[in-house]
Amino acid sequence: MPSQNEQKPQYRLAKSDADYQAALALFEEHGFFTDKANFPTVLCYEGDRLIGALATQQLPDMIVAGPMAMEPYPSGRNRVADALAMCEFYESTMRSIGIRSFIFYAEEGSPMANAVAWYTPENKPYAKEGSKLFFVRHIDGR
Repeated sequence: MPSQNEQKPQYRLAKSDADYQAALALFEEHGFFTDKANFPTVLCYEGDRLIGALATQQLPDMIVAGPMAMEPYPSGRNRVADALAMCEFYESTMRSIGIRSFIFYAEEGSPMANAVAWYTPENKPYAKEGSKLFFVRHIDGR
């Protein structure tokens, strides 16, 4: 939860080239090097400041959700609830365009991979490439 001095984040889809470039810059700051983000890319803002992004990217043999980057709170705490809300926004967007499942990846040993193992232990990686673990996310019909 944000403290009294921290604004509640707002989520929206990237629409312009500037939006996509801002997401790519955030990914690079967090060590994710990708040259393109595709629709849907979810942006998370705190006021005018981009604090998070979750992209869709085209890999050589698949389209995947990722990468995701999120700035910590100024206090240094992780934004777990904000990251989850960004994922839910992404899923809602995918559902609204008729997608019922998608692939996402997490770096082995990362907080994302650990969260998948903790919250959905039945969701085992179906593929591995280097340190990337690939998972399938099935979306319910809500």
